[in-house]
Amino acid sequence: MPEIFYPELSYKIIGILFNVHRQLGSRYQEKYFLDFLVEDKIIVETKTVNNFSKNDIKQVLGYLYAKNLKLGILVNFRANSLEYKRILNSKYK
Repeated sequence: MPEIFYPELSYKIIGILFNVHRQLGSRYQEKYFLDFLVEDKIIVETKTVNNFSKNDIKQVLGYLYAKNLKLGILVNFRANSLEYKRILNSKYK
């Protein structure tokens, strides 16, 4: 079973993302570069898509490899309820 990296910080980030989703709703507009880097540890990549694609996951993995980081959180603001996926850099599994 993989280790949970930065559990307190990542849970805090996800809680904040739920608050943002409640306030902005499901039509948040995304940008096309790394969205957030939290405490130089966790990449947060936001999307407004129907479903996560393999390319979305590859994008986060690319950021993780390039920055040599352990954890990324992929977030979807389009759904009625916030969707997120933790993505681990395979180098640290």
